[in-house]
Order: sequence, then structure tokens, then C-alpha cells
Amino acid sequence: SMFQFNNTKLSDAGSYTCTGMIDAVKSSFVEQSNKIVDSGSISIKIPTPLVTIDSQNLQVYNTSTSLDLTCSASINSTESPYVDVFTSAVFEWRYIRGEIPTPDIILNTTGTLYNVETLLILSCKITLRRENIDVNTMATIKLYKKDMLRETRMIPVVTERENLTYHTDFHFSEIKLSDSGIYKCEGFVDDDINSSFIIPSDVVEDYITINVKLPTPEINLNTSDVYYVAGSSLVLSCQLLLMSDNINKDTVAMFELKSNINDVLISALEVINEANLIYTAYFHFDDLKLSVAGEYTCT
Repeated sequence: SMFQFNNTKLSDAGSYTCTGMIDAVKSSFVEQSNKIVDSGSISIKIPTPLVTIDSQNLQVYNTSTSLDLTCSASINSTESPYVDVFTSAVFEWRYIRGEIPTPDIILNTTGTLYNVETLLILSCKITLRRENIDVNTMATIKLYKKDMLRETRMIPVVTERENLTYHTDFHFSEIKLSDSGIYKCEGFVDDDINSSFIIPSDVVEDYITINVKLPTPEINLNTSDVYYVAGSSLVLSCQLLLMSDNINKDTVAMFELKSNINDVLISALEVINEANLIYTAYFHFDDLKLSVAGEYTCT
């Protein structure tokens, strides 16, 4: 015997029992067999639903923001008539990527004017409010000079009362003239577990200008004689000498000669760079007059 189901529904699922016996046909002398019972189960699979999730079309969220996700499951309209029993849905959620908020950054030092051969310390500090930051983080901090990368450091977090801070100092011992210029500190914060669901913060940057002062040179004003005859010629030489190994940029020297008698300034007509960081200016006097006699100061 066969029982046929057409257009099966979920309500057709269950256990079925079939009872059978055998009897003789047209014989009153044959006794029918005992009844035999067998059972079987029919399972019917719920159609695959259409699952949709609504998160305002966003996948990256900042911390401290509200997040509402809606997930729904529905049966195709052509199959829904055959789902004729009460059903329930079970949902599993995946992670949503979160973005670390933009931190603050400060690049500073104890001053902006430094003498050659002194110590320069540039301090770069990144600050991030610790609110809703519940994973371990670290900062990548880079120091640039004129858009050229000087150094990169990975800085672990230091927890303060309300903030997460990342701080590092860049030391320049015995600074040179070439260390002058504009410096940029650049950094961002990321988690230290390389989670694919946490987006690093935006890159922040701060600038500072460092000026380096030339050291005070030595100066000497010389002449070949003490006494000169009126009508003769006189040459005064004024020499500047810089005593430093950290003058690593091109330099120029300027001279002025001043008479202490008539307060007249005399510009040098000839300046010679005789050696590295040694400059000599020559002041020529022809056809000397008595009024030229006196004391002179070279600047």
C-alpha cells in the first residue's frame, strides 16, 4: 500500500504508524494473520530563509557612539504557504569594526633658540581619552625634518586618570647648524593585538621650529706697524675665527671698522675666507693724513 503526500507542508512532518495483516481471499477456512505494526518518522526541512541586516549602511563606528543593528529572516513567498506551523528564529551576530577616536598631539621643547653644541630634546606626546577604550593600545610616532623621516618609534600606552598617553623624547646632543629647521611629529593609535575589527585612529601631527645660534667668534684687529708716515699706505686686517666642529653649513662674515675719534664707519672692501671658519677683512688707507690717526674698533 502507498500513501502519497502532495505539496508537503511542515505540518506533515512527524511519526507515522502502518498496521497490516494478511487474509485469504474467498476462503472461510483460512484464518487471517496477526496484525503487524511498523513506525517511521518523516522530517521536513524548513526552507532556507533570506537573512538581512540593517546597520545604517555603516561598518566602521567610533567609540562612544550608539549602535543599533536589526537582523531579520524571511521565507520566500513561493514557499511560505507550506510553512504552516509556528516557527522561531535563532540569530548569530558577527563583530562590527570599531575605529579608535582621533587623539591629540603636542610637539614641544624647552625653547626655540639653541646654541651650537648644546643639548636639544624634542618631546612628542599623544593623548587619547580612555573612555570606551577597553583594549590594549600603542602609538606609532614618527619625527620628520623638512618632510624627511628621521626616526620611527612604537610607544606603549601610559594610563593616566582620564587619558591614555603615549610619550617619547628625541635627543640631539651637541646640535649642529644643520639641526635647525621645522620639525614635525606624526602619530596614530592602534590596538596591539592586530585585530581586524579595530580601525586605527586618524593620523595627527604637530610642528615646531628650531633655531640654532652661531657661537660667538674670536676677533683680532691687526696692523703691521704702530707708526706710519703721512702720505704712506696703511692696511688694517680684521680676522674672525669660529672654534667649533659643529658648524656644518656654509657661513659668511660681515665686518665694519669704526674710528673712535670721528665715529665714522668704514666698510671692508675685501673679505677672504682663508680657511674653514676663518675670515679676514682688509681695510686699505692710501695717502695717509694725520686725521686718520687714532683708535679703531673692528666689529
